[in-house]
Amino acid sequence: MSQLIVRGGENAERWIGENIRGLRTNLALIQNPEVPVPGTGYSLFTQRELAFDFIDANAVEVQARLKERGVETELVILPGRW
Repeated sequence: MSQLIVRGGENAERWIGENIRGLRTNLALIQNPEVPVPGTGYSLFTQRELAFDFIDANAVEVQARLKERGVETELVILPGRW
């Protein structure tokens, strides 16, 4: 399993996660909201706990799609997770 983190541009150090729909109750998210990536189902979050855990092959595919939209990311392997 792995996660993706943005490594360049104005959103550097944000984590890739699924778009959130509905009410936000997380105070950190309210204070520093996510940044949607147009044309995808993903947003950029400052909170790592909101990052999506990808199966590695899927992460590479998502990474390529994000790169097409100008979002440079790095794959972060999660130790001890299958």
